[in-house]
Amino acid sequence: MTSHSVFNCLITLSFAGLLIWIGASCEKKEGITGQNSFDNLLAAIDSCQKSDHNQDCLETLLTTTPADVWKLYLLANIRIHQHEYLAGYQLINEALPLTESSEQLFERAKLLELRSSIQFHHNDLQTGANDLFEAIDIFIALNKHREAAHCLVGMANLQFNSQNYDLAKDNAELAVTHYGLDKNLTHADSGYLMNVYN
Repeated sequence: MTSHSVFNCLITLSFAGLLIWIGASCEKKEGITGQNSFDNLLAAIDSCQKSDHNQDCLETLLTTTPADVWKLYLLANIRIHQHEYLAGYQLINEALPLTESSEQLFERAKLLELRSSIQFHHNDLQTGANDLFEAIDIFIALNKHREAAHCLVGMANLQFNSQNYDLAKDNAELAVTHYGLDKNLTHADSGYLMNVYN
């Protein structure tokens, strides 16, 4: 599958005591980037992680994920969710060289964002900040303002916890600006904004 021919998979899962696989409807789309499909994958991961059967859900999702970069991203999420941070880190490093083309910048930014969370967890703050700044730059270049704002909130929290209050304020204000540039904010985004104002 080339980057010009991606699958937009709408995955429906139902949990009623036991995990039931209802199905995956995949429509081949030509001439679009992987961003929409990747967004669907991220939403499915989030749904799985909120489920009482999250491990079964993630394993099922893994079998329906078509592209190598997305599969590695999903596997890294699974390992991190299992607190296997080194394994997750290695999977991200395996995926990043696959995102060097200009058509996979969104995927690269998501991987860098995820890797920064592992680095922050292990108190490697400078390396994590570098990854997060690179992700922010990519998101802004792609006009993905919501994603850039999420990263900027994370950066503001990092700076605040490091007692760099002026930098924290600057990053928080940038986050608000980028949230304001996105016309498709969700209910969850209001929580991020409340975090910024607090």
